[in-house]
Amino acid sequence: MFFLCPRHRQHVAGLPLKDQQDLWFRWLGHGGLFYDLGVWHDAIPYLGCAYDLAEERVFQTTGGQEPPLLQLTLSAIYLVNACRHQGDTYRARCAERRALTSLHLAEGGTWENQSLREHYASIIRDTGRHEAFFRDYLNLPFEPFDTMASVARRH
Repeated sequence: MFFLCPRHRQHVAGLPLKDQQDLWFRWLGHGGLFYDLGVWHDAIPYLGCAYDLAEERVFQTTGGQEPPLLQLTLSAIYLVNACRHQGDTYRARCAERRALTSLHLAEGGTWENQSLREHYASIIRDTGRHEAFFRDYLNLPFEPFDTMASVARRH
């Protein structure tokens, strides 16, 4: 499941780092607007594109650097959460597995980098930590997924 087509993925991969970071924040911000309104079908494409860009940055950098790994983790948490709110548990599971796979495949030869990747993977797996972790880094709307509350909001 990719949100950016190969041509656009290649285009954003060729942008300067500052432009990539600006685009990542812009996509998260646009997704956050729709997220705040509960319009999941409009939020998810923006959040998915932010995720694709973050993943591309992870594979562009060497040594498992923290900023791309952090952006991948934040993007994955937001995307998975929005998919769950929409009721699309299949897409949420796919996005979560993809993020965990990307963290596993990220280059990084040092023990510290391996430990950092494992730390971020543990956060992705533990939904109870999502809200606090997300709010530590981003000032965007985020509601923990609660099956009953989400169902009530949709009806």
